[in-house]
Amino acid sequence: MTVITHDYVPVVPYTTNVVTLGIGQRTDVLVKATMAPNSAVFMRSNITQHCSTANQPNAVAAIFYEKADRTKTPNSTATTFDDSKCGNVRTRTPATS
Repeated sequence: MTVITHDYVPVVPYTTNVVTLGIGQRTDVLVKATMAPNSAVFMRSNITQHCSTANQPNAVAAIFYEKADRTKTPNSTATTFDDSKCGNVRTRTPATS
């Protein structure tokens, strides 16, 4: 995904697999759909126990492409990330067109 703003302030776009947000923070991202027209995947929100006391730390939303079979559960795996500092610690890659 490409991050384009933090808290409504434009930033130099960069590509990342993980965005860490605090309470009340907002980030606008662009997600490029590159899978087959019959694909379905989950978009995930994971809050690690290390960084939060949330009662329900995981959330998923199904994304169905136009020709996907909506009767089947999407198949995907969570991205692993370093949460040791509870922030955006992954290497950022400048966005390319």
